[in-house]
Amino acid sequence: IACAVLIVVHNHQKKDYSADQASPQAAIHACYAAIEQQDADRILADTPDAVIEEYAQKGINRNDLLKLVQDYLPTYLKTLEDSCGGSITADLQTEEQEDITDNYTDASLPVERAYRYPIVIRIQGDAGNREETRTSTAIQVDGNWYSTDITAFLSAANTTASSAK
Repeated sequence: IACAVLIVVHNHQKKDYSADQASPQAAIHACYAAIEQQDADRILADTPDAVIEEYAQKGINRNDLLKLVQDYLPTYLKTLEDSCGGSITADLQTEEQEDITDNYTDASLPVERAYRYPIVIRIQGDAGNREETRTSTAIQVDGNWYSTDITAFLSAANTTASSAK
């Protein structure tokens, strides 16, 4: 019985998020879906390995990162809720892309391609609705697409945890 439980837990942790990395649009949508669903495992799965390795070199292993993200997600979502009240849903729409691959020639990550998209995030809450227009960037590393918003989210989680110490 103990073996069966271990296998179930192990399989639960091995979700396949490869579809999140199939296209730049999928990477951006996956980023915001993971945040909205408070899915820390998905956030780390949608982070380039090189970024995870950079944190490991600073003494923050994958489990530590997972804990940072789990702790930061409620704080991040609370700031959105405080601005509109009640439950929050984000509606992401991507439009035309801008090729910004040349901006990443000296980056620490081996970026193959990079596209920037204007996006609209709609936040609906009990106190009203809010729209935010911003840009989001998707980068291709080792053939997979990632949202740079994920790496920014990790950085914010790490900074918040460091400030709390």
